[in-house]
Amino acid sequence: MDATYAGSYGKLRALKTDFLNDAQIQQLLQKDTNDFITYLSDTKYRTEIDLFSGKYITPDLQEAVINMHMMNNIKHALSMMPLSAKDFMNAYTARWDIENIKVLLSSKILGYELKEAESFLVLGDKPIGAIVSKITKEDYINMFAKPDVEEIVNYLVKYKYGSILLEHIDEIKNKGELSKVILALDSYYYSNMLNMLRFFNSNKGFRFYTGTKWVIERFIRESIDVKNIMAIIKAKVLDYSFDDIKENLIPNGKISLSKLSDMSKKNIEDMAQDMPFKIDNAFEHYKKDPLMAYFEASLKHALYKKHIEALNTIPISLHTILSFMLQSEMERDILRATWYTKYYDINRERAQNAMIMKF
Repeated sequence: MDATYAGSYGKLRALKTDFLNDAQIQQLLQKDTNDFITYLSDTKYRTEIDLFSGKYITPDLQEAVINMHMMNNIKHALSMMPLSAKDFMNAYTARWDIENIKVLLSSKILGYELKEAESFLVLGDKPIGAIVSKITKEDYINMFAKPDVEEIVNYLVKYKYGSILLEHIDEIKNKGELSKVILALDSYYYSNMLNMLRFFNSNKGFRFYTGTKWVIERFIRESIDVKNIMAIIKAKVLDYSFDDIKENLIPNGKISLSKLSDMSKKNIEDMAQDMPFKIDNAFEHYKKDPLMAYFEASLKHALYKKHIEALNTIPISLHTILSFMLQSEMERDILRATWYTKYYDINRERAQNAMIMKF
């Protein structure tokens, strides 16, 4: 046991009891839209509901509450990390800066104002990323006030993301095209995490228990695989060739480019044996109802299940904190899917099949 994490472990174990269980998720699925917030008011989500009830109305209220609760969980976890782990957690939590930047750019292209998009931002008193980086809530407010995307990109130049965005500024300005920007941001995110892992195993960085670094590295690389597989599936549905989407694949996954190319030549129904996880149910659902969300939900569920379990088997360490954060993120995904299923009156069976459910 690492004494650095002993106190954190006890606190996180207590916080884990606040996660919603399977029965509560099923009860939420049976509620109508008017009862969704009422039900959550009897859980630990009450804090965020009280905070936002006077500021937002449906459906933005539910989105803001769910996002803020996850953010508060992650802030608790980050407050327990030792200083030596800061660089890695900085790299990991950059995903929320990146998610916010995607929302910001998309909103600006669509002509939305801050009040129309704010509930989709992972913000609060300050963004998650602001704990370990420098982009603040005020920065996001200032960027929304900029007249166009180019001004936003120029604003971000002082951060690491600005140089990435500048490479694609013409595509954004002239075509309103964000796909390559999103790829560039995602590629930076995953490569930076892998680089941090290599640094942490040096004498100057944070040291993992012998043989445990690979657990986090495998999670990162298999996360890349999930994104790349979904790119292949979407290409098949939209009748794109592999050459059309090759540059949109993220490097450093476990599945090679040549294998992804081979997958792209198959029908979707014939890809089951190529998947990194067993997701037979997704293929069965897809045969009856050709919805890509079945694959995305099943792949992400399998990814989370495998790696949360693996992280929980490691002696008390950084893995404990990361496992808690993954569970918080998974609960956010489940609740957002549950809420929008109710709000848009999606068939319940179809929605459950396309959701990341508890395990």
